[in-house]
Amino acid sequence: MVISSSDFVKAEIGRSEKAISNVFETAKKTAPTIIFIDELESLFGNYEGSGNLTKKMVSQLLMEIDILRDGDFKVIVLAATNALDLVSSDLTQSGRMDMKIYIPAPSYEERIEIFTVLTRNYDLNKVDFKKIAVKTAEFTGAEISSVVRSACLIALARSRSLESQLSNLGISEGNKEKDQSFNEKIELVQSDFYSAIEKVLLFK
Repeated sequence: MVISSSDFVKAEIGRSEKAISNVFETAKKTAPTIIFIDELESLFGNYEGSGNLTKKMVSQLLMEIDILRDGDFKVIVLAATNALDLVSSDLTQSGRMDMKIYIPAPSYEERIEIFTVLTRNYDLNKVDFKKIAVKTAEFTGAEISSVVRSACLIALARSRSLESQLSNLGISEGNKEKDQSFNEKIELVQSDFYSAIEKVLLFK
């Protein structure tokens, strides 16, 4: 069972705690089960100075984990976080989520492979992923995926800008069809990726 923030965060009072309880009840009924909580810190962070909802959600999760620990349930709870220091220390106490496995960011070779796989269905014009991999050191897989998505949007905007300029010059749709460039997929070029990397770095 893969859990994200949208599965737990509810507007109505008490619904978030109930959502957590429901997940664990379902897991116990369908055991053996693995519950995987993504971006743990966004839901169950240190609640000093945070809102009442975070405190209640952490308390509910702690209770559910303690029930699993004290009972004979074949349920394993796993979680992922990019900021372990922001996760509530109550969750990482012995007997709860106390086993930590560090997964490093993709290596240089792995980044090249990820970019290659994510762009296999796109037209690339002299794109050098070796150079791009150098510029994305310490990027996570999710951040590399964001770079590719952003590069595609940049390429699309450039393509539409060119199309608009040609239209302003009086080139009709019929003439566009004669131009082979309009029948091809949108091309991604090196500068698209460089611009995308800068955008992702703003939020890194």
